[in-house]
Amino acid sequence: MRIILRIIASAAALGVAAWVVPGITVTGGSNAAKAGTLLAVAVIVGIINAVLKPIIKKVGCAFYVLTLGLVALVINGLLLWLASWVAGKLSLPFPRQRLPRRRGGRAHRRRGQQGAEPAAA
Repeated sequence: MRIILRIIASAAALGVAAWVVPGITVTGGSNAAKAGTLLAVAVIVGIINAVLKPIIKKVGCAFYVLTLGLVALVINGLLLWLASWVAGKLSLPFPRQRLPRRRGGRAHRRRGQQGAEPAAA
């Protein structure tokens, strides 16, 4: 019973993520098909987390401490990407699109270089 509740909670979290994050979509004909896809992907995410998460936590413990836990966001994103890849291999309609990049840093560097004078030879 406990595992069923975890799968349902994971499916609900994936549904919220698909609703909130613009790069994650759930495609399907009906709402029942979408719910089935979310449940199947929740099982995939659960298996991936059960296998890889303890290994990643032990290997990356220093990174967790060094970044005060912010590396967990990157790791969870990578695990979600892996789940999307596995779902694609199983022909489940759970595509993960590329998330938009931030371009502010590049523009800032360009603006700083525009006013720079060339060095005298």
